[in-house]
Amino acid sequence: MLENLWPLAWVLGFPDAPGFADGMIQGPTPPSRPPFHPVFDGGVVHERRHALTWALSPGVSWDETDLST
Repeated sequence: MLENLWPLAWVLGFPDAPGFADGMIQGPTPPSRPPFHPVFDGGVVHERRHALTWALSPGVSWDETDLST
């Protein structure tokens, strides 16, 4: 859930977002863990992409957001 909120907060002007290499958010502040791992951290990319794609798709519901590309 928090992974979806970060891009939406960024769209609204929140300046501080955790990096992708930090992994999935475990609590109110992301842990620091540098190299990005595509299997363990893939959810980060998926969730943030879903939120940003939805924010850039006027009139499309959350569940109908096209993530096929």
